[in-house]
Amino acid sequence: MTTSFTPRPTLPPPSPADTGRRRPGRPRIGYLIAVGLCLGAIIAFFSSSETRDAIVISRKAEENAALGMLVIRQGAMASDDYIQTARSEFDAAVARARPGQRMEERIGRWLADQGEYRLATHYLLDALRLRPGHGLAILTGSTAAASRDTEAATEAYAQAMLLEPDDPQAYNDLAYYYAVEGIHLDQAEELAMMALARTEADSPFAAAYWDTLAWIYYKQGRYVQAWEAMQNVDPAYDADPVVREHRDAIRLALESERQGRRPPFPREDRAMPDGRPDPEPPAGEGPPS
Repeated sequence: MTTSFTPRPTLPPPSPADTGRRRPGRPRIGYLIAVGLCLGAIIAFFSSSETRDAIVISRKAEENAALGMLVIRQGAMASDDYIQTARSEFDAAVARARPGQRMEERIGRWLADQGEYRLATHYLLDALRLRPGHGLAILTGSTAAASRDTEAATEAYAQAMLLEPDDPQAYNDLAYYYAVEGIHLDQAEELAMMALARTEADSPFAAAYWDTLAWIYYKQGRYVQAWEAMQNVDPAYDADPVVREHRDAIRLALESERQGRRPPFPREDRAMPDGRPDPEPPAGEGPPS
C-alpha cells in the first residue's frame, strides 16, 4: 500500500538584506548593563552622601547633649543661668537628633537621675507624646510630681491608665500626689478606690494603696474612715517612715477629735510615691496656724 507523505512547512531563509539588520525594540545586553551601572553609581553617590550627612548631624546632636550634661554637672560654676544654658544645648540636640536616637527620652531620664525634675519633666513629656509607653508614662508622672507640676503629672498618669487600664500603679500614684498636695481630693478618693479594685488582697502593693486611701481620708478630715483604712496596712510596713508618720498622724487626729480638740496639722508631708523628697515649700508657705 502506498502511503502519502506531506513534508513540514519551513520558513523561508532570510534575505541578504535582513541578515545584518538588528531587530527593533530589543536593545543589546551590554547597553542595558552599562545603563544599570551608571544608575547604580548615581544612587550610591547620593545615598552615601545622605548617610554621611545623617551621621554628622547625629554626632552633633550627641555633642550638644553632652555639653548640656556638662553644664548641669558644673551647675552655677558654669553659668549664673546654667539651667537656661543647658536647655539651649539640649534643645539643639533634640532638633538635630534622628528619631532612633530617642533624644528627648534620654535627656529626660538623665536629668531625672540628676534631680533636675522640673527640666526633666519637659523632655520626658515631649518623649511621651511622641512615643507613648506605660513605663515612660509612669516615670514622667513621678518626675512631674517631684517637681510639683500638677498638669504634667495628671497628663502622664492619665496616659499610663489609658495604655494599661488594669495596672493599679498610675491610679494610686496620681491619687497620692493629689493627697500630698491637698488638691482634687474627691477625685483622689476615686482613683485610690480604682487602684484597690485592681489589686489582689495579698498583693505586696496593697498596703501602699490602703495607705494612700487612708491619707486621702485624713486630708478630707474623715479621721474615723482614715483609721479604718489604715487597719488594712500591716504594722510591719511601719518600718517605712512615711507609713509610720501617717499612722501616728491619723491616730493623733482621731484622739483630738474625740476629745473635742482641733487635730494638729501633720508635721511632714513630703514623700512622693517613688520615694523622692518633695521640694521644700516656697518661703512664707507652710502649715496653717
